[in-house]
Amino acid sequence: MPIPAAAEPDWRLGFQSLETEYVEPVILPVQGVIPKEVRGSLYRVGPARHVVFGEPLRHWFDGDGMMHSFSLTDSQVRYQCRFVNSQGHQEEERAQRRIFRSFGTPPSGGPIARFRHRKRGKNTANTSMIFHAGELWALSEGGWPHRIDPQTLATLGATDLDGCLQKPEGYSAHPRYCEKTGELWNFSVLHGRQQLMSIHCRDAQGRNRVVARFPTPMPAMVHDFALTSSHVLIKFDPYVLPAFPLSLLLGQRAPGQLLTWRPELGSCIAVIPRSGGEPRWVQLDPRFAVHSIHATNDGPDILWDVLSFADDTIMKVFAQVMTGPITTPAFCFPERIRIPPSGKATVTRLSETALDLPRHLAATGSACSHVFGVTWTRRTDFMNAPACLDVATGKTEIAPIAAGDYAGECIPIRKDGATSDRAAWLLTVVLNTTLRRSELRIYDGENLDAPAVATMAMPHVMPLGFHGCFVPA
Repeated sequence: MPIPAAAEPDWRLGFQSLETEYVEPVILPVQGVIPKEVRGSLYRVGPARHVVFGEPLRHWFDGDGMMHSFSLTDSQVRYQCRFVNSQGHQEEERAQRRIFRSFGTPPSGGPIARFRHRKRGKNTANTSMIFHAGELWALSEGGWPHRIDPQTLATLGATDLDGCLQKPEGYSAHPRYCEKTGELWNFSVLHGRQQLMSIHCRDAQGRNRVVARFPTPMPAMVHDFALTSSHVLIKFDPYVLPAFPLSLLLGQRAPGQLLTWRPELGSCIAVIPRSGGEPRWVQLDPRFAVHSIHATNDGPDILWDVLSFADDTIMKVFAQVMTGPITTPAFCFPERIRIPPSGKATVTRLSETALDLPRHLAATGSACSHVFGVTWTRRTDFMNAPACLDVATGKTEIAPIAAGDYAGECIPIRKDGATSDRAAWLLTVVLNTTLRRSELRIYDGENLDAPAVATMAMPHVMPLGFHGCFVPA
């Protein structure tokens, strides 16, 4: 039963559906000064349709993806937004009703309808956007990448990466770019009796190849990974599907409703050479790492910085945000995993400040000194404040954000001539619940104590989303 409106937390404003598309650009008013390095296009994507023709979805991951673009020049910002016009989106538009299952919501209808659509998960394309080799993609690990026109945000269609992806195969929403080679690396998962994972490489010219393919040790949910100058690192945590998911096969439940935390299985890391070959498996005490920060080498060891939860509570939170207050908050903390050439990995906490949605400026193979992210200034509330973590000291500088403001992912843009990986402008979309609108803001990554250097008011509330990218002019 929905909670009374008066009892709803203010961040719930960010979980209302947005149906308005701006196909033609609108000019956003600029308060402050746009730094000279911030010339180009910021792309963001997130779930925007949380109620599908009157039927509420049950999980944050489930809504149809809406893309947002901000084209920044010296004096103005042009804004557009459009839904990713996936096949599932088109079919439900024609039918004017919800049909398909998604991560946390079963198929619609009665037993027969749910059984008929049990194998058809909708590719919501709502998690991240990436620009590589002249193409802009909208991504969600529930399916193939969708190619997007960078100028109009028109959906150009899904791609199987030159035949490298099979029909039900899900391509991760967290590809990693290698600055030295110009390559884009990622992984994909093919579910079945034996879950299979593939490592993909797309070269600077846009040619795709599968580097490795191997069975996974458990049917775990894997969201992110790491790339070093020599290896791909994949972490498997014991958040797994049952061996025989009968209710999923019958269309009665969604995958996210069946995933279970089983710490007795432990965690493990696959270390795969970028040249290909079989993975080396490294054991680890159980923990749940949704997002990776960065990985590099330290002599013969590999150092991998991640954001870790103690268990799967965060996945319950992602369902609770759809209906009301969070009953049991979950926080992730930065940790360093040291992976030796042989034996078990060890873990050290880097900071006591909870942080999520990590971004940085460190290149592949280089050390990462500073991490930008979003933290919680009110522990019973939603994450809300831009932050910068000094990896060496564990100290975190937090922007003094106003009550009722909720910042999203902070995308760093390097300042001209900068040598420090903290010297960046941070682009973030902030939900301003006081004014009931969203705002694009630019913060100084070297001086988070200061107010935003520029604020651009949007014409509506942009539903709270996940990730994006910046493409220089």
